[in-house]
Amino acid sequence: MSNNCISTSSSLCFFAILLICSCQNNDTFRWQKYYLSPRLSNESLVYHYVGTIDGKPTERFVVHSKDGDTLQHIYLNSQGHKDQVILEQVFPDGIQVLKYTLLDGKDSTDASILENNIFSFVPLSHKQYLTTELQWASPADSSHNKVIKLRRFRKDTTIEFNGEKVSALIFDTSEEITNTKGNTFNYNIIGREIYAEHIGLFKELKHIENAYRLNFELKSILSPNEDEFYNE
Repeated sequence: MSNNCISTSSSLCFFAILLICSCQNNDTFRWQKYYLSPRLSNESLVYHYVGTIDGKPTERFVVHSKDGDTLQHIYLNSQGHKDQVILEQVFPDGIQVLKYTLLDGKDSTDASILENNIFSFVPLSHKQYLTTELQWASPADSSHNKVIKLRRFRKDTTIEFNGEKVSALIFDTSEEITNTKGNTFNYNIIGREIYAEHIGLFKELKHIENAYRLNFELKSILSPNEDEFYNE
C-alpha cells in the first residue's frame, strides 16, 4: 500500500471520527459526551497523538475548534504540515461531515461525500453500524480513490489518561479502499477505535495484511496558540 493511502486511511479514522460534549439530561443522547472535551465550547484544543506507522515512530496533531454547531478539525503530520481539514455539523442525534479537504503542499482537493455519518449520540446495538463514504482524485498522482468505512459498537471499557481512570467506548472498524491509477487496487482494513468520556478519540488501531500497520494513542491535550503547530 502506498504511503498516500496509509496516510489517508489513518486520518479517516480520526475523520472519524470527533464530538461536542455538552451535558444532556436526556439519557437517549448519552454518547454525546464521548466525542470531544466540553472545553471546546470556549477554546480551540490541540490533541497530540503518538504511535507508529509501518513500525516507525511518529506523531500527529489535530486542532479542534467550534463555531455554533459547526466543528472544524485540522490535521497536521509530524512535520507540522496541514494535510486534512474536516468540517462537521452537530445534529441532535449525532455528527455528520460537511466538507473533507485533502492537502498536499499547495495542492488541495475536496472529496465527494456519498455517506456522511460519523458518530451517533444515540447508543447503537452491536448489530448496527455507521457508514462514511468518500471519493476524490488525488492532486499528487492523479489517482482516483474511494473509501467506505463502517464503525460498529463493541463494548464499554475504561482507559487511563493523565493518571485517571476514564469511561470509554470501543468500536470495531472496517474500511474498503479502492485506488485507481491505470490499474485498480482494493485494500481491506480492519481496526479499532476507543473514545473516552469528555475527551474524544483516545486510541486508534488499523490492521493491514496480518499486522497492525497503524497505532496511535493520545498523549496530551493542549491549548496553545495554534500557529505554533503550523509549518506552512
